[in-house]
Formats: sequence, C-alpha cells, structure tokens
Amino acid sequence: MGPKVEPAQGSETMGRTLHRLKAKQVEALGPGRHADGGGLYLVRDKEGRSRWVFMWNRGGVRREMGLGSAAPGGVSLAKARAKADQARNILEDGGDPIEVRNSEAAAPVRIPTFGELADEYVEAQSPQWRNEKHRAQWAMTLSVYAQPLRSLPVDQVTTTAVMAVLNLCRTAFDILIERAGKNASAHGRRLRVKYEGSNVDADHALRAYFAVLKAAKGLQFDAGRAAKYSPMNPVELAGVLIDIERKDKRSKLMQIADSYVYAIARGGYESEFPLHANLRDSGRLIDASLSDELRPSMGIKYSCFDHLVPETAKAEV
Repeated sequence: MGPKVEPAQGSETMGRTLHRLKAKQVEALGPGRHADGGGLYLVRDKEGRSRWVFMWNRGGVRREMGLGSAAPGGVSLAKARAKADQARNILEDGGDPIEVRNSEAAAPVRIPTFGELADEYVEAQSPQWRNEKHRAQWAMTLSVYAQPLRSLPVDQVTTTAVMAVLNLCRTAFDILIERAGKNASAHGRRLRVKYEGSNVDADHALRAYFAVLKAAKGLQFDAGRAAKYSPMNPVELAGVLIDIERKDKRSKLMQIADSYVYAIARGGYESEFPLHANLRDSGRLIDASLSDELRPSMGIKYSCFDHLVPETAKAEV
C-alpha cells in the first residue's frame, strides 16, 4: 500500500491512496480510467489515446481538470503526480485548481532583457574566473560592445541584432589597427599585429578582419565621423601592415599587453585606478603621450561608441 492522503476540507479528492500506478504499467494498461490515487487518473480510450486528469468533488459536484497527454513524449507519471500535488494544495487552501490555472495562463509573462541575463551571468561566473582581469574583460564586452542588445528582451535578440554587434567589434578592431598603423607610420615603421588566441571562431574572425585591411578593401567605420581624426586611407594602411600572428597566454608580450588592456578597461570606469593612472601619467598610453596639437589627428578614435549611451548617463537622465 502507498501513502494515504486525506481529502481537503470542503472537498473530496477521488481516492485517498497515492502512487498506485507504476511507470511501466502506464503504456500497458487497456482502455478505461485507472486511478493513481489522490484524484489523479490515467484515462485511455478504445483507440489508445491517453490523458491525465485530476478529479475532485466539491459541494456534491464532481470537477475534472486535464493535466496533459499521457502518450510517449507527453506528460510523464512523475510530472502528472507533481501537477496533482499542486492541485491538492490549492484545494487545501480553499481554492479552485482550474481557476488558479486559468488566472496564471492569463497573467503576462515578463521576458528578461539581454542585459539582465548578461549581468547575472557575469555575477554567477565571477567566482570561477582566475583573476579580476577576466571579470573586467567580460563586463566590458557585455556592457559596452553588447550595449545595443542590453535593453532587448531575450526573445527579441535576432540574428540581425547580433550581427550589428559583431560589426561593432570589427569596427573597434579596425580603429585599433588604423591608429596603431598611423603611429607606426609617423615614426617610419611598419606594423606587425600580435593577438592572444582565444578559440577557433575568434581567431578566424580576427584574421578575416586583418585580411580585409591588408587587401586595402576598406575600413569598417564611418568616414564622416572619423574625419576629424584624419585616418589613413585603406591603401596607406595596407602598406604599413606586415602580418598578424597568434600568441598564447604564456607569451611575455601577451602578459604585458594584458596589463595594458586591463588597465585601459578598468580605467574606463575608474579613471584613477592605480595601474591605469601610472600608465597615463608616465605617457605610456597613446593619448597621454601626444601633444595637444597632435592628439586630434593621432589620438585614439572612440567614435564607434559615440551612439551608445553609458548606463550611468541613462540613470541621470
């Protein structure tokens, strides 16, 4: 015998012994109504169609609520029992399971935004990341690069929207290479690009971006907005570029670059972060090393982010 359940006050569930059925029995039982106990029944017709129902009596009137198909791939015995448990709890509280289900179905479901889930992801994953640098890089990527997606409900994040963000990443890459190329050219040098390998897809994307620049096929940023920075034209830039090379985390060069990247990323929201302030004050960042006359044309161009509104600015509006 299985456990027993008493009918709720003011109601009576059809049958008090719970869990009479076995999972293997469900597919083998013939036509009819088969009690699992506590008001839960498997109903099978002569054609073999099966469904779960929950039955109860209130005020002498029998009520019945469907719980879903019992066919293979439908509602399992365990899930049907869980639904029956919920219905019994509602009855015990004096409610009506059908009315509760209808009201829940009618209630609008709030879809979380990409930004909310992105922030939750960073918060959940932070303990697993090896150091603060990784957290800063993830936070920067999901808050700045992915900002156009942040306000979108996740069911509205389309391929087009994602591609727009990827194009923004390419824009940032092109800006970086163009600025570095221009400074190299100004000192009579050429540019060899080295990057820290991440994964096959990211490596392929970076090499593809570089190949476009090396072939003088254009720069992925708005020429009108970039005019004040006097960017190199595609042919000039292509003549400065040598090649692109993948490095791993063991590379001393990448470790030094990581320190710069982390300092710049952290300095974006904490201007007096010690490492950033030290690099800035010692003239080791391009903008900080240029004279006032050269900064407009030789400094870093941030205009690919001009159309983005910082979260802090939004809060102040």
